[in-house]
Amino acid sequence: MPNAETSALERLTAAVSDLDRDLFTRYKGGWINQIGIALWDAVYSIGSQYSGVAPRLDEMRGWLAKEGLSEDSLHVVANLPEDAVVKIMGATRVAPGRARSVTKAAAARQAAIAIAGLEIDSACDLRDHVSAHRDGPVEGAKEILKTYSSVYGLGKVTGEYFLMLLGIPGVKTDRMVTRFVAKAVGKPVGPEEARSLVVAAHEALSPSTLSGVSLTQLDHAIWLHTRGDSE
Repeated sequence: MPNAETSALERLTAAVSDLDRDLFTRYKGGWINQIGIALWDAVYSIGSQYSGVAPRLDEMRGWLAKEGLSEDSLHVVANLPEDAVVKIMGATRVAPGRARSVTKAAAARQAAIAIAGLEIDSACDLRDHVSAHRDGPVEGAKEILKTYSSVYGLGKVTGEYFLMLLGIPGVKTDRMVTRFVAKAVGKPVGPEEARSLVVAAHEALSPSTLSGVSLTQLDHAIWLHTRGDSE
């Protein structure tokens, strides 16, 4: 007789196995060598529909190119005037309605300063920092997450998304992914439990159904399926 945890995993693996195989091929690779764009993407995705974020990122990329500024530099993010970023990316805020609420532009700048403090500027620097960590890549990624999450209003979910956009495998347990897991296992789940279950399902299915599919590709497939974008 399986315990509750095993039963939840079995139900999730069954749901993952039923996903349209085409969805596993739809991930475009994030912003592998564009750490500044990846950071704005992560921060501006908080509480927002991505259809509204994507065109602003394209506009930001065009503006940076026009100004001769790098898309792959935390120092660029840290030194841009807040109003310049707000003009393009919008004035939405992290922790809206709270006394300490700040614009997402300001939060991204603070995150850039904090992560740059680890002697990281580019996407390559970040990947090297993670892989060369004295306690291994997992701890290296955790250090980046802790640094990102030290900024008020930013948390582990979008922090992991930031790393995923830069090529570090992970799961962004936003509302879409958490909803999929909850429906599959037949009970409410929080982000941490949802993440653990998706990682476990990926490990269980990697030799078979998910052969050749990365954890990030699985995450994106679940997101697309839940959004209803399976055409």
